[in-house]
Amino acid sequence: MIKIEKYENKATIEANQKNAGYNNVCRAYHKAQAYASDTLIFDNSIREDDVMVTAEELKTQGFAEFIFSSKASNIYDVLALFQENGYRVEGMTQVATDRIDFSAPLNENMPKVINNALLLIRK
Repeated sequence: MIKIEKYENKATIEANQKNAGYNNVCRAYHKAQAYASDTLIFDNSIREDDVMVTAEELKTQGFAEFIFSSKASNIYDVLALFQENGYRVEGMTQVATDRIDFSAPLNENMPKVINNALLLIRK
C-alpha cells in the first residue's frame, strides 16, 4: 500500500482524535502497513453509529475495498450498515493477526493465528 500522509502525520492524527471515521480508517491503514497489505484491514470493532462516517472517509480517500475481520458481536449490523452505505460483501479471505497460535509446537518462530475475514467492495 502506498503511504498516505494524512494517516502518517502525527499532528494530523492528533487533530482528528474525535473523528470516528478518520480514526477507524487510520487504524485499518496502519494494520495494512504492518502486514504489507494493499487492502485496508479492519480488525477492531466499529460502532454502528460510526459506520456512516467511516464509509464517507473511505470514499473520500478513494478506498474501493477493505477487509473486515472483526469478531465483534455487532458484526451483522455493521455489515448491513456498510451495505446501506454502498459496500457489498465480495467474498471470504484470511488475514494474519498479532496473536500467537499456542496450539502449535513451541519454538522460536511461533506461528500467528490466521483469521477468516470478509472482503467488502464499494458498488
